[in-house]
Amino acid sequence: GYFTAMIQVSDVAGTIDAREFPLAFSSEPLSITTVELPQASVSEWYTAQLNVQGGLPPYHWRLLNASLPDDLTWDAQTAELKGLPKVAGMFPLEWEVSDDATATALARLQLSIVSTALKFLTTTLPEGNVNMPYQITLSAEGGMPPYAWQVIAGNIPNGLLLYPQPGLLAGTPLQGADATVTIQITDASHQTLT
Repeated sequence: GYFTAMIQVSDVAGTIDAREFPLAFSSEPLSITTVELPQASVSEWYTAQLNVQGGLPPYHWRLLNASLPDDLTWDAQTAELKGLPKVAGMFPLEWEVSDDATATALARLQLSIVSTALKFLTTTLPEGNVNMPYQITLSAEGGMPPYAWQVIAGNIPNGLLLYPQPGLLAGTPLQGADATVTIQITDASHQTLT
């Protein structure tokens, strides 16, 4: 909170002078509470809000590195990153916020911009034969390659393995079975699709 202190001084001759001084105290230290930026997509409107707690308002924001992707802007008054990104990629960004008591806090965040939404291209698997080699490479598009694949529900038939990269399902089935599995793909920006 904000307080006023009256300080009085006197000398040996009896001259007295008094002045008021503002004092400010915060119960908690200044910190940026935003720990991750939402993922952005090329040609889709993007808005991300950075948040702060503690310290003494008003807050003053500064983008420390000016390497914002094309067509994104930083609004220091509202602490918003916004715009219509045109280029996919990973962009490291760093912000500093200061408060009325000149305390500062830093945040280093990664902005991930993907070209399009992640999408499975492989939607069904061909049938296999017992004791015969089987192999198919699963495929997807969008997001940010490379992709990692994993089975998250169900079991693939004995003798087959799903290799996370490059999404190769291969091996020799040891017995006949109808199997239903749920496969999840994760791209380099940690976007997932099931």
